[in-house]
Amino acid sequence: MKITLGGGWGYFNLGDEALLAGYLETLRDNHDLSVTSVSPARTAAAQLHELDVSKEGKAPPSDLSLIGGGGYLNGSWLPEVRRKMLRLRRDRALVPLIAHSVELRGLAGTPLEASARELLSGAQILVRDNDSQAEALALGANDVQVTADAISLLVPHLARYRSRVPELEGKVLLNLLDITRRADASECEFDAAAVVELGTQLVSSLGERAVGLVIGEGDAEFLRRIGPLPIIAPRTVAALVSALGSAAGVYTVRMHPGLIASALGVPTVAVPYCGKVRPTLTRVGTQSTVLRSLDLEATLDSLAQAVDYSAAWQRAAEESRHALLRAVEMVEARH
Repeated sequence: MKITLGGGWGYFNLGDEALLAGYLETLRDNHDLSVTSVSPARTAAAQLHELDVSKEGKAPPSDLSLIGGGGYLNGSWLPEVRRKMLRLRRDRALVPLIAHSVELRGLAGTPLEASARELLSGAQILVRDNDSQAEALALGANDVQVTADAISLLVPHLARYRSRVPELEGKVLLNLLDITRRADASECEFDAAAVVELGTQLVSSLGERAVGLVIGEGDAEFLRRIGPLPIIAPRTVAALVSALGSAAGVYTVRMHPGLIASALGVPTVAVPYCGKVRPTLTRVGTQSTVLRSLDLEATLDSLAQAVDYSAAWQRAAEESRHALLRAVEMVEARH
């Protein structure tokens, strides 16, 4: 069956490209896959496998449109979310739609509702948290399932992407953002400005052990502002996995580096900078990586303590994979 994969691909966010890698690993052996991206060249370059990538909104004909996981169907992401839904509707054309492990936020009861309803009409919808389930039901969806974040699809294959990076051994990777400037800053579980200050304290306290990690737009600019420290900017999913797996610890604002690091057995602290973080990690079973306080010493202690989440990740991977394949099989049965 020919499947078009759409999602948050091409947006200067390597975490989203890692989600795509999980879909490719899960589906590529048994299906004819094509991918749509806002930046086809960037998406193709980030992947381990060769891809057929077209511009989003100009997908080739297919039997099924699959919208992959991520937080891009979010009403606070204006004006792009409006254009995003329009392009995804074009790619869907008249074929069945599966939305897998998506996050839906701030669409119902807003001027975006009609567009969201049109996109998701008649689709099989699987979301990554309970709030998204409630949002989907408010948009008129039926039988909405909750499943683990789509990064779990990649976890069984991480060994294929991981290689040793000697220069990062003993280092602590810091992915820091100025969350006070984000539209969703009010959702942070702590005072946003205090979280930014904690990041600055970590840079100072860790000294030569600190390495800035850039995986998204705006990361590098902020890291350069808070102090002199070496910065790495992986361009591929394999480079990201290798960096995370080689580090002694990972402190991250962006969610997916923390999820990957915890799957690799690396001490991890995930900043609950918006409302999606804790529910997503709780569904996976890694919620104990969430930042517990703004105390510097306590945070440093967490970055020195590895926790075995392998059982949680195995359950999450099986859940997400089963939900995805069952949804695809249901379409195949009707095809």
